[in-house]
Parts: sequence; C-alpha cells; structure tokens
Amino acid sequence: MFSWFVGDYFYKTDLIKMVDKIDKKRKDKRLKGLLMNSTFAEDLKNALNGIDEIIDIEEENLKMKIEEKN
Repeated sequence: MFSWFVGDYFYKTDLIKMVDKIDKKRKDKRLKGLLMNSTFAEDLKNALNGIDEIIDIEEENLKMKIEEKN
C-alpha cells in the first residue's frame, strides 16, 4: 500500500513537470512569433511516450539547416 502512494506521488510530480515544460516551450514559441504545429494534448501525449525529445532534436536540426542556407 505504501509503495502505491510513493509511486503515485512520483507519477503526479513527473506529470506536473512535463506539463510545465510543455507550457514553457509553447510560451517561448509564441514569444518568438512561431506557429504551433501541434496541440497541447499532442505535446503531452508525446512527452508521456518519450517522443518529445526526438521531436526537439529534429526541430533544432531543421533550424540549423535553414540558418546554413541563409
């Protein structure tokens, strides 16, 4: 029973951290004037599945390619 409470606590804290991280990313994009290419729900689903880090790397690679062309 105790392990369930501990596991539940860490799950909820991890979930809150993910939501805060996604919210911060979306605010930064809005401040830069960029368009959102996904919804908040899609971003959260990707974060829960671990896909968000792969997407971040791909976006940075795309930015570097665009900068090299200019």
